[in-house]
Amino acid sequence: MFAVHTKWYDMTKAEKTRSEILNKSMSVIYQNGYQAASIDEIIKNLNVTKGAFFYHFKSKEDMCVSMINEVFKKNSHKLWVVPLEGTKDPVKDIPKLLRSILYDEEYFDVRYGCPTINLIEEMSPQNAVLRKLLRQVMNEWIGGLEQVLAKGKEQGTVSAALNPKDAANFIVAGYAGARGMGKVFGTSAYENYLTEIGRYLSTQ
Repeated sequence: MFAVHTKWYDMTKAEKTRSEILNKSMSVIYQNGYQAASIDEIIKNLNVTKGAFFYHFKSKEDMCVSMINEVFKKNSHKLWVVPLEGTKDPVKDIPKLLRSILYDEEYFDVRYGCPTINLIEEMSPQNAVLRKLLRQVMNEWIGGLEQVLAKGKEQGTVSAALNPKDAANFIVAGYAGARGMGKVFGTSAYENYLTEIGRYLSTQ
């Protein structure tokens, strides 16, 4: 489901091992949660030893820091920022982007929600290091939407009454809620959110 975006054939054996551990760690944490994910579970189906894990990562927290920096941040830019670059109609294109993200089965499973949101909910109250990094990821999402909406106001495609920063926060907060509701109600929760966010952007 997840992947560290590095050309496999350009990697050394040690880099491949590190990448395998990181990818497996992301999968286990996504499905079980950070605190329930043990190092033994992470390496169970890999052809590596526990010693190999600690060769590449000092601890489970160190591995999670790498996961956020190397995967979450890159994926957030790829998913949230790049598709809206150059958009001329944010009111239509933002809901389209949200739909594509919500239904993206490469990175997400409706049963488990969003890995970033999950980690925020579980670990932000517990770990200041992870909270700081996760805040950076969220700022990437929110900041990208804010810029698009601000540019839309300048071009006259977004209502002059709309506050780009507040709207961006609202959109991302709604996305987080839709992901959580989706775990219980399935994709119907996504449809409810998409309908209302489209209405919100159209009527501001």
